[in-house]
Amino acid sequence: MTGKRSNRPTTCDVPSVDIRSAGIRQNAVGAHVTCQGAQCDISITWTAPHFGGQRSWWKCPVCNERCAIVYFGTAVACRTCLGLAYATNRTTKASKPFARARNLRDRLQWPGGIISGNGTRPKGMHMATYAKRMSEMLQHLRGVMAFSVVSARRIQAKLKKMGID
Repeated sequence: MTGKRSNRPTTCDVPSVDIRSAGIRQNAVGAHVTCQGAQCDISITWTAPHFGGQRSWWKCPVCNERCAIVYFGTAVACRTCLGLAYATNRTTKASKPFARARNLRDRLQWPGGIISGNGTRPKGMHMATYAKRMSEMLQHLRGVMAFSVVSARRIQAKLKKMGID
């Protein structure tokens, strides 16, 4: 479920390359990047974090600002230059419990949606962590059920106005 705030595309709608998973070697100054058939040479800049080491960044070909992810939209650019919104900015208050329950199911490595029932504790997960995740799941399911009850009442009221029982 997504909200109705904007028709502009989100970061999930456009192919992208994250520099953290691009396999950039130390002190490189540029990279040839291929993403779903599109190719581009992108400059790289480096910063020194306060905890030591070096951090690589793409240099946006449009605005020359540093960014961790470049997107292959109408041009190869950063999220800001392409006017992309984060998908989470599109969620409505009512859809958040659904999304949180779905994300929690993914973390627990359970199949399907919330209607599929509960899976088992993932191998290697501590019992205390599993109990915490189960408690979070229960909280999110209560939110889902509360939304479902409100929605059902609204639909029932509309049907009653239309003379349908």
